Amino acid sequence: MSHYLKRLDIANVGNVEEEKQSHYLKRVNIVEVVDQDGNPWEPVPGPDPWDELVVATATRWSNLNNYSPEVAVFGFAASFIGGSDQVTTQYRWQYQLASDPGVWISSNDGWVTYTNGSVEELDFVIPGVAAGGKVRLQSRARDASTDPVTSVMSNASAQDVGYYPLVVSATTVSGLPYTGQTVTCTPPAVTGGDGNYSYSYMWLDENGTREQSPLSPLNTTVLGPYDLGQIVNCYVTVTSGDGQSANTQTINGVGPVLSPPVMTPLTIKINGTVEDVNDSIELPPGTHNLQVIANELPNDVVHHWSLRSGSGTLTQDPIMTDMATYTTGTGDFAPMIGIVLQSNISEDADTGISLIVI
Repeated sequence: MSHYLKRLDIANVGNVEEEKQSHYLKRVNIVEVVDQDGNPWEPVPGPDPWDELVVATATRWSNLNNYSPEVAVFGFAASFIGGSDQVTTQYRWQYQLASDPGVWISSNDGWVTYTNGSVEELDFVIPGVAAGGKVRLQSRARDASTDPVTSVMSNASAQDVGYYPLVVSATTVSGLPYTGQTVTCTPPAVTGGDGNYSYSYMWLDENGTREQSPLSPLNTTVLGPYDLGQIVNCYVTVTSGDGQSANTQTINGVGPVLSPPVMTPLTIKINGTVEDVNDSIELPPGTHNLQVIANELPNDVVHHWSLRSGSGTLTQDPIMTDMATYTTGTGDFAPMIGIVLQSNISEDADTGISLIVI
């Protein structure tokens, strides 16, 4: 607000008897001083340096700070007025852990003394352990002339510290590439975020479509006829409790998907000759080579040879498990030999036949 001197009148000055030697102010009329609106002006006295110790300029953050772990933030310490000549001004940085909210941890420097009224910008690198917690800047002035010491605080508002970015690794899918089979996607390794992760799985053929609901909380799916000839992959979306989201996909695929092999009918060979299992087979005394041949052979098939009756010896080949040898025994009469083929792939799993030899 501007102020104006309305009028100043100064009367005659001088001494008529000794006018050349000295001069005297005979009379001065000082008139009222008003502001631009004609209101009387009342001067306000400046602060007394021995007045009460108070904050003049509050602690504050700089603009455009990024409050993320391992990133530098900037701010200004407070300035104070009043108090005695024994006032000391200090600042410190503090942070909270996400796992222990409400507890403030001071940086290793603790309280740092600075010159009151300094306008230098301060900086602090938020520690990684403060991810998901808070950070703040504090200032204080302490007047040692009083007992107890007078202390005045000024805090910049506490700021939320972000979490580390969510990072999701690629994953794998496993299972047998046949319709009717269940395939499984391994949950990916995840870092960052607040640790509270949820997973959504999308199962897609290599052409990007699939006759199944694309989003599922399950990491398994059953291959169907629509997957025939396709390679099936899994795409995973991971969301953390702090709202971050990231995607990944499998580094392999299951497929091309095939129809399950049909093992029947089974063929039996004895000593290299195909035999009709509906007829009794005559075996002379001695050792004989047996083999079962499936119509289609699943790659997970397991052969089980068993001697159901008879006094001879049946031995399954440890490598070529579809083969066995039978050595007749003394007085062997109509021995019965069984063979069962087990598979998790084939639709006619656990199929088998029996041989009756005479």
